[in-house]
Amino acid sequence: MRTTISKYDLSLQHVTKGFEIEGDCRIILSDFSYRFLPGISYAIVGASGSGKSTLLHLLAGFEAVDSGVVLWGERSVAELSSYERDAFIGQHIGFVFQSHYLIAELSVYDNVRVAALLAGVDSSEAAISSLLRAMCLSEHAYHLPHQLSGGQQQRAALARALIKKPTFLIADEPTGSLDAKTGGEIIEICRFYQQEHGMGLIVATHDRSVYEAMEVVVSVG
Repeated sequence: MRTTISKYDLSLQHVTKGFEIEGDCRIILSDFSYRFLPGISYAIVGASGSGKSTLLHLLAGFEAVDSGVVLWGERSVAELSSYERDAFIGQHIGFVFQSHYLIAELSVYDNVRVAALLAGVDSSEAAISSLLRAMCLSEHAYHLPHQLSGGQQQRAALARALIKKPTFLIADEPTGSLDAKTGGEIIEICRFYQQEHGMGLIVATHDRSVYEAMEVVVSVG
């Protein structure tokens, strides 16, 4: 495996993160280190409450560590300005949450278009329609989120993350609320785009079929 550091690697070095729960501090991650490389697919596994989601949020810059360092390439996330962090996330990280967080008042098409506009990438009708066609969402392009099935909502959330062709696609339990067939289709889409565009793919999961589809399994907790 490559040992030199790319400016796009995502790394955690001796990271500790805890949360206060009913007055007590509960440590979720303790002295955790790992380096994620573009072009590789990773499954993050562990029991419920072991820190899978927390790990993803730290990698994406959504939360700060208690100690240790999160690096984007050779730069510490803590040392970046809010503008620099937002710019990196906008260009390099596509995130799919456990909940879809689609904008309820916007159609599928407009949800994806807004993501493209915010990231400063191609927001043309051709680019968005092509992606929705690949996601089998063409017939639902102008439907609102509440008019979609759970699997269709997850595809729409994926389309929103993929429109900018990120360096890393990070997905938090993307199949958790789906049946086995639909979940398998979602993972196939993730793996296809990961291989097609050389993205890093980092998926938190407790689903055996999902982590068996990834190249590297990383255990937490």
